[in-house]
Amino acid sequence: MEISIDILGLGSDILMLELVEILQGISCLVYVVICFILGIKISLKYLRYRQRDLLLVGITWMGLAFPWIPDTINLFLILLFQATLSNAVYFIIVLATLPVPLFCWLIAFTDFRFKKDQKIILLVYLIIAIAFEIAFFILLFQNVRLIGRFLGPFQPEYMLFIQLYLFAIIAVFFITGVLFFIQSMTSESRQVKLRGKLILVAFFLFTTGAIFEVIVPFIPIFVVITR
Repeated sequence: MEISIDILGLGSDILMLELVEILQGISCLVYVVICFILGIKISLKYLRYRQRDLLLVGITWMGLAFPWIPDTINLFLILLFQATLSNAVYFIIVLATLPVPLFCWLIAFTDFRFKKDQKIILLVYLIIAIAFEIAFFILLFQNVRLIGRFLGPFQPEYMLFIQLYLFAIIAVFFITGVLFFIQSMTSESRQVKLRGKLILVAFFLFTTGAIFEVIVPFIPIFVVITR
């Protein structure tokens, strides 16, 4: 099953959307909606309990959706307006926003563990994040292909520099998520234990999807699973 439509600004070029690509876009939409619903619900609990970790974790949940927001937007743009996000805008939404949810998560995590080293951990992270942002935008404005290219309407292929950065982000999320889960299981609070389980599940799913996004070719069987 294929849908042929013109991409705005590409003249006679035709974009072929196959069924698997439509499923990919729909899966991204579902994932984004779920992340935002859960993130908003967790954040709103801050108003009741006045615990900043609830607000930070809620923002983190919503932030986990950002790598898949461009695909969701592109699905609607292609089907409704015969257009797509530019490569630069796509990469900005996916890559330039990632340091924000990770920073929020590291604040929440270091509140829970390594409180004494919190300032050092956050300072080191901020230095690395700012350095990446500067390098990212320099490369982006110099030549967007230095960031990556597209194998399909929903399938970016990132350069090695970006891949290494993404793997570092993934590793930090996963390792701290596991540590948070282990620590939460020692708590007598059922709420803390539940929070630890939710964090572990969220980061595991994010890690799995992100790894496949970076290293696995566009194979149909992985589309719905990883999205």
